[in-house]
Amino acid sequence: MISEEVLVKSIKHSLGVLRSRIEILVPTALCQIAETVGHDARQMYASFLQTPQDDTLDLCILLRSAGKTYVVSGDLVRGGSGDVLSEMGPMTFSEQGEETEPFEQRICQYILEQEDTLVQELRAGTGTTT
Repeated sequence: MISEEVLVKSIKHSLGVLRSRIEILVPTALCQIAETVGHDARQMYASFLQTPQDDTLDLCILLRSAGKTYVVSGDLVRGGSGDVLSEMGPMTFSEQGEETEPFEQRICQYILEQEDTLVQELRAGTGTTT
């Protein structure tokens, strides 16, 4: 049975995996993982920063509950300008549903698909600001 807390734990773990991978590929990048909770949704995000002068790159994952179904969606956004670099299509999970692939793997893959774009953007920011 899938619960909201299990999904939150899986999303946070996957963001941590992404952070670790980015730190290996772009050792100078900094990352902060945080969460905000609203009345109808939870947002977990990882903010990446190459230098203090650069805009952050924010991978925002939104978790909404709709009855016995949970919807996970996300965007990769440039923090200062709000430019959307990548829009991630929604994934749905049912409390009672039979998953053919473990949902933890689906969430991790969903988040790690943003790795290449993050690395490219972080490397492009290196040395380009004054």
